[in-house]
Amino acid sequence: MIPYELRQENEQIYAKEMRWYTLKKALIISTCALLLSVYFLLVGYIDDTEALRYGYEWLCIAIAVTIVAILRSYVTTKKMITEIFVGFEVLHYSVEQIGSVCLVKNVTKNKDFSFLQNEVKKVSFLNNIIVVKLTKRRIIFFPKIDSIEMLFEPFNKKRKN
Repeated sequence: MIPYELRQENEQIYAKEMRWYTLKKALIISTCALLLSVYFLLVGYIDDTEALRYGYEWLCIAIAVTIVAILRSYVTTKKMITEIFVGFEVLHYSVEQIGSVCLVKNVTKNKDFSFLQNEVKKVSFLNNIIVVKLTKRRIIFFPKIDSIEMLFEPFNKKRKN
């Protein structure tokens, strides 16, 4: 059993890292769309006016994807983080692995959550948190502590192979 705690004073750190985690794919797509728009705009201004239309379309796509992704990420992350700390300054947890089941206990609120080892889709080690993405479209995060990092390291190696 590995005990850990989440402090409300670190709420902004958790939110910032979760936003970055959820925004990465959208920012990559937006960057590709922006590069396409720049290409079509250059070709349109230099040679072919029909390419200008494509350039403006890709530019609108890049801007729209970026705005929607940032708003969605901000709202969902803010909601998730504030729901965690409702009524508490410090939350005490414990996590342990029993066979192929990983059991997470919220000692403060007296709630349990468990997931199977084969339900883990991806484990990401960020600067201050460890993000575990499950196949049931759930995302769990843990503070980056050596003992928790060692617990989830086999999941990460298993997915790389």
